Amino acid sequence: RPRPPVRALAAALQGFATIARAGVPVVVIAGNHDLPASRGTASPLEVLEVVPGVHAVHSAPAIVRLGKVAVHALPHCRIERALRESVVKAQPDPAGINILAVHAGLRDSGESEWSEARIPRELVVDKARHFDYIGLGHYHRPTHIGPMAWFAGSTERFHAEEAGYDKGFL
Repeated sequence: RPRPPVRALAAALQGFATIARAGVPVVVIAGNHDLPASRGTASPLEVLEVVPGVHAVHSAPAIVRLGKVAVHALPHCRIERALRESVVKAQPDPAGINILAVHAGLRDSGESEWSEARIPRELVVDKARHFDYIGLGHYHRPTHIGPMAWFAGSTERFHAEEAGYDKGFL
């Protein structure tokens, strides 16, 4: 949530520090649950920036380079047109492995979530031809979208409707 309790922030920092000490780089992108309620308020993901090896992308799209891997990180965007433009502009680096990480809903998914900007499924499937993997976030159940494109799902249940969902991560 936009204002997580201090205990939750401390647990997150400890967990990410453990991952960083193991030498595993992490890219985190903001979702709709991470957006501040009002302008001028910081994103809770900003605290992750103090952990070496953790790359928190929360205010604007960014490319995070991890050796030969380029993660094209597109955090949640409330404006659908801007989100679509960011996806369209994302171009893979021909010299490496390219991952497109996008927090967005799909127009024809049948799912609904709070604060949702949606992109067409065809755009994701088209981008999958150019990227090595597309990891989508927003819907809480793992869902295959197209070749090498998935909604990862969530590890927690956020709504009563999710009682029957398989939980986990990809």
